[in-house]
Amino acid sequence: MKFSLHQRVLGAALVILLLFLGMTGVVLERSFSASVLTALHRQLASTLYLVLAVAEPDAKGHIRISGVLPDPALQLPQSGWLAWIVTPNQELEWQSPSAVGHVYEASPWLKTGQQRFSTSMGREGKPRYRIAMAVAWEVTTGPSLRRLVVVENNGASLAQQRNAFRKTLWTSLLVGAGLLLLVMAVILRWGLYPLRLAVQELAAVEAGQRKRLRTDYPRELAELTNRINALLDAAEQRLLRRRHALADLAHSLKTPLAVLRQWLDGSAAAQQDRMPGEQLERMDRMIQYQLQRAGTEGLQPVYAGLEIKPILERLGRALHKVYLSKEIEFTLHVADGLLFPGEYGDCMELMGNLLDNAFKYGNHQVWVAGCLLDATEKHRLQLTITDDGTGVSSARARALSRRGARADPQVEGQGIGLAVVSTIIQAYRGTLDISSRSTGGTVVCIEIPC
Repeated sequence: MKFSLHQRVLGAALVILLLFLGMTGVVLERSFSASVLTALHRQLASTLYLVLAVAEPDAKGHIRISGVLPDPALQLPQSGWLAWIVTPNQELEWQSPSAVGHVYEASPWLKTGQQRFSTSMGREGKPRYRIAMAVAWEVTTGPSLRRLVVVENNGASLAQQRNAFRKTLWTSLLVGAGLLLLVMAVILRWGLYPLRLAVQELAAVEAGQRKRLRTDYPRELAELTNRINALLDAAEQRLLRRRHALADLAHSLKTPLAVLRQWLDGSAAAQQDRMPGEQLERMDRMIQYQLQRAGTEGLQPVYAGLEIKPILERLGRALHKVYLSKEIEFTLHVADGLLFPGEYGDCMELMGNLLDNAFKYGNHQVWVAGCLLDATEKHRLQLTITDDGTGVSSARARALSRRGARADPQVEGQGIGLAVVSTIIQAYRGTLDISSRSTGGTVVCIEIPC
């Protein structure tokens, strides 16, 4: 499958954009998680110091909380904030109201004044974040009271913040990626506009609506369009020289043709046989056609159409007399009203050359079949000319459309008939196919859009 430049650039941009934004999203998410974890660590330490601020030893050597806990979260059972004070033997000496019903998991003992932040998995399979600090209270009645103060959080708020940030982050990145792709598509379409314009102008040149491309293309396309214009100018010059040569030839034939017509008009034998008159009429029409072509500046793409069957019948009668000694049986299977989508001269050139070859190389029979093919987009005229001659090989068939190539060098001819046919069919954007019959003979099939 061939992708357009627009699709290739947008596809590459989409892949690069997804990779870049994906890596950016992962880095930002990890950075946010680290910052939230650091903030939780600080909040745990702050809560621990608040507990220490209200903790005092009593007369019996126990640590008690004087007054109300400064952090309301330690008062609520479902707040997720827990606090304990434990002895060196890991015995609970105090716990916050929020820790009631929760099992204390022992923490390693620390040196006095040392803090330790840790993360562990709880029984529910969720992470728990804990800070512990060893503290010593000096008392006058005995040795200092060494205790471990522990504050723990179940990480629910941390998970909520992470999820909210993740949702906002990826939504923003996806929306941003979509907007960037939209902007890139608009910019790309604007940037490729000169290419589309060049294609449109080439189509206009092909249709005969203009002679060359404009010259104000961007620098990257200017060299290409200038070379195309140079080719068009060279082709126009070659066509002009050929038109002049064709016009000169047609003019040079008009006088001898007029002399022949005057002679035939005065000849009794010519008046009895209509064939010479028909051939002179055909020559006259072809000369007029060539003169018209020589004076025509471009292709006329719209034609009223010519009925094919009468033309084929006249050509068949004329060629039957030319090749009278071969006793060719001419069979015509063409529906009445079938039209050729072109000029009379082109039709005569096309049919005349094809039938002449069929009569020339056939042994005893020539068949012509014509029909209108129904396609999904447009109709196509199909004509098949078949003879019962020796046929041609596939390699030879491909070479026959070249000017000067002949199917049989022993047969008289200049070898330009099929080249003319091929040129006319190409001008009408049609197809030419030459093949051999399994029983012998040549099949020439042409298709021309209507």
